[in-house]
Amino acid sequence: MEDSIKFFSNQQETILPETLDEKITRLINYFASSRCLLILDNAESILQSGNQTGKYREGYQDYGNLFKRIAELSHQSCLLITSREKPQAIDLIAKN
Repeated sequence: MEDSIKFFSNQQETILPETLDEKITRLINYFASSRCLLILDNAESILQSGNQTGKYREGYQDYGNLFKRIAELSHQSCLLITSREKPQAIDLIAKN
């Protein structure tokens, strides 16, 4: 996420927020102020394999929070996720 914030700020942001929630907020601020496209390719790499379909691997659970907040908040940007499996957060968002 830090790399995305730096990219969308044209490398102007060198001091990044400490908490993940603040980083997500900062990223969404860029989504709201400019038209951005964020592509997460091979998102299945953050998911558990085996019978845990759609569940996040250890240390990657916060992606669900990112997906949920991007879906719920108003902005003019797009998030494109490619994956062989559907992350849990996508199912929860689709049901709302």
